[in-house]
Amino acid sequence: MTRSPLAGLRLRAVRSPMLSLICAGLLAAPSAAQSLYMPRNVKHAVAAGTRTLDGRPGPRYWQNHARYTMTLTVMPPDRRIAGREEITYVNNSPDTLSSLVIRLFQNDHKPGAPRLGGTTERGLTSGEHIDAFAVNGKPQTFPDNPRFFTWAPVRLPAPLLPHDSVHLSFTWHYDITRRPGREGMIDSTTYFLAYFYPRVSVYDDTNGWDTMEHVGHEFYSDFNDYDVSIQVPPGFLVWGTGTLQQPEAVLQPEILKRYQSSFTSDATINVATKDELARGVVTTQHPLNVWRFTATNVPDMVFGLSNHYDWDAASVLVDPKTRRRASVQAAYNDTAADYRHMVRYGRDAVAWFSANWPGVPYPYEKSTIFQGGAGMEYPMMVNDAAYPDTIFSRFVAEHEIAHTYMPGKAALGYLAMQDLLGDEVFAQCLHAYMQRWHGKHPTPWDFFYTFDNVSGRKLDWFWRDWFFTNGYIDLAVDNVRKADGGYDVDVKNIGGFDAPVDVLLHYADGSTQRVHETPAIWQADQKRTTVNLQTRKTLRSLTLDGGIWMDADTTNNSWSAESR
Repeated sequence: MTRSPLAGLRLRAVRSPMLSLICAGLLAAPSAAQSLYMPRNVKHAVAAGTRTLDGRPGPRYWQNHARYTMTLTVMPPDRRIAGREEITYVNNSPDTLSSLVIRLFQNDHKPGAPRLGGTTERGLTSGEHIDAFAVNGKPQTFPDNPRFFTWAPVRLPAPLLPHDSVHLSFTWHYDITRRPGREGMIDSTTYFLAYFYPRVSVYDDTNGWDTMEHVGHEFYSDFNDYDVSIQVPPGFLVWGTGTLQQPEAVLQPEILKRYQSSFTSDATINVATKDELARGVVTTQHPLNVWRFTATNVPDMVFGLSNHYDWDAASVLVDPKTRRRASVQAAYNDTAADYRHMVRYGRDAVAWFSANWPGVPYPYEKSTIFQGGAGMEYPMMVNDAAYPDTIFSRFVAEHEIAHTYMPGKAALGYLAMQDLLGDEVFAQCLHAYMQRWHGKHPTPWDFFYTFDNVSGRKLDWFWRDWFFTNGYIDLAVDNVRKADGGYDVDVKNIGGFDAPVDVLLHYADGSTQRVHETPAIWQADQKRTTVNLQTRKTLRSLTLDGGIWMDADTTNNSWSAESR
């Protein structure tokens, strides 16, 4: 989804949604050797006034925007997905654009396409086919350049001036892959549609056009407005990003009543079942049913559809101040026992994230958890496999819903920063970052500078070691000696990461003590530090315990008076 340096903030105790966040994330000025690297493009953005050194969007910040209107025709078990699409693309940049870059993500299934891992014949297709293309109503030849797979440069008939717009039209099709993953065919009549439509790539103030081939990494998108209609045969249900318009046009009265009731219900409502679908009493029976979804200022649209999935739904209060509720839905095969609890899992997660960490009301109107072939989040949708272990199944759902706030990665680094700053200051920094960059395109430096600015601390030494080195966590006890009022423990930082640590003390009288040290112990020197332990007792032994910050080599983490 969007590039976010907060990818994967994960904070939680066992068996609460915080664990999902974990698995999905001082006072002295730093020396010259500790200064934070800043790439040239970020320096240029600061100089141009689009970004600032305090982490705020600059006075000249801009980002481009588009409005997408499309109609898809999906007729399972036919694998062909056909679409018509209109795009109005607005150039808010100060630059004149002579070309656009068009994204065709389905081409990553073509033979020979670059990818992070292998695939199978079931994962290969002929890619995305552009049947017709027009610019401002005038037909154009869409380029077919064998050098590119998931993007294509398109030269405009006339340059697109700053603050002007251009209208693009596409007719296109592709065959859905038979190997389900983040998208694809789940079974012969159950599809998950993601990354399915031609789109304008991101043009931003730090990189210009995004021309990175999609090889399995996550996606970078503009925040756009969408109006998507999906034509399917009667008897098919469709779930997706956005607001379902005119549900009465596709649902029979009793099913419509259950669906509408779910938006104010704390209890799970069985909106529709496999048996009801088989009896033809769920959807309207037109030759084609048109499911229309709209969404504003979202980075993507995705959809799941099936003619035999069960459909559960409920809702949860996410903002006590406004009394706003969010819908939580689940779509699944009735053989998936874990999914029978999925709405409850989703409700608990959405409520917890809204009230605790990150402590921001769930930003969308709904979250639909769809039984698919992956573990992946999208705006308002989650694509998760079913698991026999319901505890793990719940964890995966919580994890992906948590990604609604932030995409996923350097969790331990953010947890270490939370330990360094404390919960209150960390929350202030986190909320400031989210408020400043919500709906925008942050870089890691915007995150770093926001935390520096809000905390009032220069944290270059921490950012550098966690995000710009090849370090790892490996601490060692180097020496223990008597000192005034207790003991001095010399600790070496072999791996280089500024990790917190607990010192477990065992005294001669049989008592024990745990002393916690935050990453602040490494600010002055990232290679070694001395921990002073104040005690009148005689120390028999001690051990360094990293907890979730697991040490690469624990053989050097202990000291014993008897071994001296």
